[in-house]
Amino acid sequence: MALAATVETSLPSMNDGLFRDLHVTREEFDAYLKIKDPFKRPVHCIGGHADEIQGDIRLEAQLVSNGIYCGDGKGYARGREKGLDAGASDWRLLLQVDSEERIGMYWGDCGRIYFLIRQEDLRHRRFEKVWLILQCT
Repeated sequence: MALAATVETSLPSMNDGLFRDLHVTREEFDAYLKIKDPFKRPVHCIGGHADEIQGDIRLEAQLVSNGIYCGDGKGYARGREKGLDAGASDWRLLLQVDSEERIGMYWGDCGRIYFLIRQEDLRHRRFEKVWLILQCT
């Protein structure tokens, strides 16, 4: 099976903290969703914006890298109380690998794996600081 790389524009998903930070109205958000790719297909990418399934992966990476358990909503609340959510914008997507039936690759229940790194660590090529996040449908 041959692989081919293409350059595409990626847009933030509806889970991205950007929408919360910008205080986007419901009407603005609905208009945004109309321009986002409506076709469901496997999404593999290097860099760009993650196509998240369950929530803001940058926030999750920020919290878990600071020892906060994110298996339930309590971790997110505790992270906010500690002011850790502010650091979520420092995280960058390195690689996203989607489940893909045709090649027998499944992550959990048709999920995706995301590899994230802080911008400063990427700049200094500290790839030992990468975090893997798994999200499932």
